[in-house]
Amino acid sequence: MKIFAVAMLCLLAGSTASAGTTGRAEPMPTITVAMFKFNPPLDELFEATAHSGLREVSTSVTVSYDELGNVVSVKLDKSTGDKTLNRAIRAWAAKVRIETNQAGSGSIPVSMRAGP
Repeated sequence: MKIFAVAMLCLLAGSTASAGTTGRAEPMPTITVAMFKFNPPLDELFEATAHSGLREVSTSVTVSYDELGNVVSVKLDKSTGDKTLNRAIRAWAAKVRIETNQAGSGSIPVSMRAGP
């Protein structure tokens, strides 16, 4: 099975999620590939997706990062159903570096589709 599409769809909407004057938390900012200082290779994600047998993966990871853009924590928001693939996604996200000058957090959507 070969992977024919990977989409890391993202946008840095702000540096942290916070509560507004209404008391409701604002949505977690989404981080785009354009905001990556370092975008790790995707080889391990391709391999893990192929071995999982899943035809499509759609999840996201929430990352917290320091003022230098180094990821300090990673949380998979929704399991793919495959432990090896979940680990590969978290490991990939931990290697991302964000272009920033302040600490914050955000969500990185991860979407992959396998071809025939």
